[in-house]
Amino acid sequence: MQVRLFDLPENSRVGLKEKFLREVINKTIPKAGNQYKLADIISHRLRRKFSRGSISTWLSKDNPALSVGELKVIANYINLNRKFLEQNLIFIKGTGRKAKKIFFPKIPFTLNEDLMNIMGHLFGDGGIHGLYFSPWYSNKDESLLFNFLIRLSSIGICEVTVSHGKNDVMYYWCPQILGLILMKFGLSFGDKLKNNWSIPPYFFGLNAELISSFIRALFDDDGTVSISKREIRLFSQNQLILRQVSKLLIRFFNIRTSNVKILSEKISKKENKIIIYYISITCKENFKKFHYSIGFDSVKKQQRLEKLIGGE
Repeated sequence: MQVRLFDLPENSRVGLKEKFLREVINKTIPKAGNQYKLADIISHRLRRKFSRGSISTWLSKDNPALSVGELKVIANYINLNRKFLEQNLIFIKGTGRKAKKIFFPKIPFTLNEDLMNIMGHLFGDGGIHGLYFSPWYSNKDESLLFNFLIRLSSIGICEVTVSHGKNDVMYYWCPQILGLILMKFGLSFGDKLKNNWSIPPYFFGLNAELISSFIRALFDDDGTVSISKREIRLFSQNQLILRQVSKLLIRFFNIRTSNVKILSEKISKKENKIIIYYISITCKENFKKFHYSIGFDSVKKQQRLEKLIGGE
């Protein structure tokens, strides 16, 4: 499964290498007849008004941005090789002049271990903003924050805004365009991806390495390792996701969990009932399987897991 440039929303913006862009436009104008006729062609294909002045800007301005829709019309008109086009990208971004960019995007975006790990963290301690579609991730574990940035680099050089919350929690705000890419892979928006009432069904047809990376991120964020109780737990407000994780663990790694249980119930300030559920992994054999096949990126949790395996 992969996402290519022209799979992105047509109002997304792209920047191309200046020399390449000028060569493309200078090849397109003669075929159309002139700049005015090219503008008419783009207007007709996009079904909206397109100004000839934009074409002049593409030829004169440093690093101008085109919409994906405009570029698609031009590429189809002159039969431009898609792979060659993607190799000449400087950046992609969402809508808005101040939208954060992904520089030198590694298109096509493929469903690899890094992307699965990022999605797992968004299910855990992150989300996708419901209005701006910007992914965010929060934590105070330095090893997990560092790991998240490393995973992002597999997509390209992402502009990330950092903010600080209570109790030393740090927030990473990622480009809107990343959220739009992830939604192509089946995710939705909301805090901790609340609108994703289940794990995307196609996950159950993936390979063990991809599922391992996804589950690791979930347990890194919302899991605990208790040496005294001799168990690993995963918490969530979503019973269905916990049941699905349990099925993934037994299907791919032969790791058995408990049934979904209730940890606590409380009434929020908005008088909504909040129930925290969990599943648990017990038995030294299961701990070994978890350690071998999944493990933790969190240094502290990984150390506890190793103590758990080493204990009687």
